[in-house]
Amino acid sequence: MKNISLPMGTATREPQLNNQIPQCSNSPKHSAGIVPSTDSTGGAHQKDIHPITLPADNLSAHAHDSNITSASTGRDLQSPDTNTPASLHEAALLDNLSQVVEGLERCEGLRDIVEQVESGKVAEIRARYGPAEGRRGTADAAWPRFRNIVSKRERLYRILKEEFSGDKERFFSFFSVPSVTKKRKRPQDEPVAPEERFRSFRKIVEAAPWCEADVLAERQKEQYYGADGEFSSSLWGERWGSMNSWEVWRSMEKEHYEKKKDSI
Repeated sequence: MKNISLPMGTATREPQLNNQIPQCSNSPKHSAGIVPSTDSTGGAHQKDIHPITLPADNLSAHAHDSNITSASTGRDLQSPDTNTPASLHEAALLDNLSQVVEGLERCEGLRDIVEQVESGKVAEIRARYGPAEGRRGTADAAWPRFRNIVSKRERLYRILKEEFSGDKERFFSFFSVPSVTKKRKRPQDEPVAPEERFRSFRKIVEAAPWCEADVLAERQKEQYYGADGEFSSSLWGERWGSMNSWEVWRSMEKEHYEKKKDSI
């Protein structure tokens, strides 16, 4: 069996496990193979290095813990450091965004969702982990974790901007639902103001394709086409005025927020 000569300090080291983030040391660096010590008078001197022999079969057992070189191959036997500054920064950034996502999920009221988008928090997550809005492409491996949270909020806000022209009061009014007035405990108590209630933003986003399909079917009717065979905005306006697609959908009495059984 082939033996390899190594410094004694290297051969007798045992692997050490440390879960803490490594800290930089301010102590002076020493030459390889030299370990400083002190003599009886306190003066520093260098110990002599006495080589020992280590069987080649046992070399791998010590390679994980020391920066040694195999005499037979000349290759460095050093384990990679996973606690690099880049990986630690990425972990910290991911943890921070996870907290942002938790905050987004805790608030699901319609007004809250609009505020979340306008605050830039939703755009921040897409910019860091997802492809550009409306595009498909390579995204960060963590994107599936955030995709639904981001895309549903973006789609809701797009309804506000494109269908309701950014008119928030018109938007909130349309998606409000009848509130329940709380009963007074005693006749002499002050009346309790009704609580503002809206449709679930998730239900609105899910209903958007149904709204689009029903309105599109209406637009394809012959009555909205001119003599030239082209769709006429004026003929459409005569029937529906300045209503947006959601308002037309409601006027058609086809508005619904649950999947119809015959469409399953």
